Amino acid sequence: QIAELENDIIIAQNSLDADKPDMKYVPNGARSITVGFLAFSMAVALFGVLTGGWLMASEFQMGTIRLLMIRPKTRMKVLMSKFLAGLAMCLALYLAGTIINIVLNGICFGFDDFAFPNFTVTGEIGFFAYYIPKVLACIVPIVFVYCVAFMLSVLVKNIAVAIAVPAVCLVGCILTMFAMFMFSVSLPVMKAIAFTPIPFIQMYAFFTENSPVSMMIQNGAPVSLAYGIILLVVLSAVCTAVSALVFRKKDITN
Repeated sequence: QIAELENDIIIAQNSLDADKPDMKYVPNGARSITVGFLAFSMAVALFGVLTGGWLMASEFQMGTIRLLMIRPKTRMKVLMSKFLAGLAMCLALYLAGTIINIVLNGICFGFDDFAFPNFTVTGEIGFFAYYIPKVLACIVPIVFVYCVAFMLSVLVKNIAVAIAVPAVCLVGCILTMFAMFMFSVSLPVMKAIAFTPIPFIQMYAFFTENSPVSMMIQNGAPVSLAYGIILLVVLSAVCTAVSALVFRKKDITN
């Protein structure tokens, strides 16, 4: 906490020296509201669960999987075409919402605020250079939950199960972090959770103050953004590989 306060003093001094307001000193400005909208990624993650869980399971339940299999395409091409189309739809929704948010915030609160830089302990950085990496980081949990739902869609062939299981897990991760924020938990529990996907599902929380993630960091839990991104990317790749392996090898009985 002392180190954070010292950094705040340095940032405040850099802002004063440059005679330009940092984002934290314009709480109702376009920049602050734009960054706060990163939480929109959770809504898109839920949409990803619905899409991923429905894509293949619906083909099995309706029996249309046989029509796909008679096409002159390999199973891998069929699977990957559906996988990539669904993922592209989720990412398009997220990016469209992000762009619309930026434009509307500029209209409502003034585009001039975007021209001011954000300050760090080492100097200043343009707002969009500061913001875009955070937008990209919030894509990772969307991809992860989509891959989990898609894998279940291939494995269980049941729409309800393929959607319900990852949706419950997604909500469970959010409630777990909320409970940790509201009630004091022991540091060993925090450290154990820090190595699971739970803190990284809400990736946007790394970029907001007074969040469950910031509380974990302040209490000494080894929560690392880089680790979280790598973990979710690796797990997403594993889920995709399992989906491909099962779909290629398993007999189509429906």
